Amino acid sequence: MTESLGSGRPTNRALAQADMAAIMGRLSPDALRTLRAVAAMRHRPPEEVLREELEGYVADQIPAVDVEGIIRLMGARLYEIGYLVGSMKRFIRKHRS
Repeated sequence: MTESLGSGRPTNRALAQADMAAIMGRLSPDALRTLRAVAAMRHRPPEEVLREELEGYVADQIPAVDVEGIIRLMGARLYEIGYLVGSMKRFIRKHRS
């Protein structure tokens, strides 16, 4: 990933690997056994399976965004702005003549 030149600080990849090692070290023996079984079924490394499961868990905790509601709100605001700009243009034209 990113690596700083000569700063002596670890890269993002090294930090991620260190974090993953810390998480794996905190798992109970049963959880570790289950993780290894799931990893074997998926033909993937246990760390990658754990990362995917954690990402899925976090994604499930984040509420869904109401995109259509945001677009409707933006449309209403833009309509109001257009009306105000038009009113200002009419006012300016009226007082110029």
